[in-house]
Amino acid sequence: MPRVRFTLPQVKDYPDSRPSACPHCGSVILNRHGKVTKRVTDLYISEVTVIRYRCTDCLKTFRHYPEGVDSHDRSLRLRGVSALSWALGLSLRSVSHLLSALGCGLSRMSVWRDVQEWGSGALSGWMNRTRGRVRVMGADETVIRLRGKKTVVGFVTDAKSGQLVGMDVLVDKDSEGFMRWLQRYVSRFGVEAMVTDDLSTYKPVVERMGIEHQVCIAHVRKNVRRRIDEIDGWDWHRARIWRLLTELPEGGGRELLRMERAVRAEPKLRRLVVELCGKWPSLLCHQRVGGMPQTNNCTEKTIGRSKIRYKTVRGYKSMEGMMNGLGLTQWVWSGREGLDLSELVAA
Repeated sequence: MPRVRFTLPQVKDYPDSRPSACPHCGSVILNRHGKVTKRVTDLYISEVTVIRYRCTDCLKTFRHYPEGVDSHDRSLRLRGVSALSWALGLSLRSVSHLLSALGCGLSRMSVWRDVQEWGSGALSGWMNRTRGRVRVMGADETVIRLRGKKTVVGFVTDAKSGQLVGMDVLVDKDSEGFMRWLQRYVSRFGVEAMVTDDLSTYKPVVERMGIEHQVCIAHVRKNVRRRIDEIDGWDWHRARIWRLLTELPEGGGRELLRMERAVRAEPKLRRLVVELCGKWPSLLCHQRVGGMPQTNNCTEKTIGRSKIRYKTVRGYKSMEGMMNGLGLTQWVWSGREGLDLSELVAA
């Protein structure tokens, strides 16, 4: 497991600055209009002082809170600890028990609302950080249970850095659906090449978009090994296919095309040879395009950040809840050296 260091929002009991402008009209001329004491639930502080201000232009009043406090009755620090504990693997009930033992009683639904709040901030922050050009893009999908039904969620990454670029629910799983899913990322980030698993749906989509395509060699070798083992006899041809797939010579596609004539008596072997012949240019894409990975491990690792947490829950009950939960786990396990939960509030 990677080491992850988190920084929690600071909580102060008194505002250390004035508001810069009126939140209603933007005026900078504000008069102090009293102060009130506010009780908060926090790990260390029980009450804070809130200053009230009145705008001289719109005559409206508003509250100015200390750092780490807002209109909620719980501090940002406590809500952050609550959401973070869930993302790290504790169940809603366990988080509730933990915080209650620390003197901050919290219901399971309150924990879930915290997960939604911070997950939404994680999604917004990740979308704002994703800028610039993505030369090589990785794409893969996974199945998550939503309201008792299997739902396909597609992940898009920068295949070089592993940074998450996009995350979408795929309603249509055919070529047209994949085209609508991937085309906007290709156009937005100027993608030149893409690496995927060996799902046949990707091939016509990539051809229509006019970009280079690398099929994950690890996926292909795993599937070919299984299919070869299911075929009796034809030992030389089976060994030669595996040799070609291991060495990936430039002329391997032509050799497979010649081999197709010799194995027509065995339908399973012939289908395998024909499929490999069609995929051969995509298997060698990494030899033509600099910086192109041979596998789609980068995207699979990104999916794994959320998949590990998902396997411990019974599924999600809403689309928004699912996306926020995925967004929070992606942020928590992003691999960055230091993570400040305050950045999710700013997002």
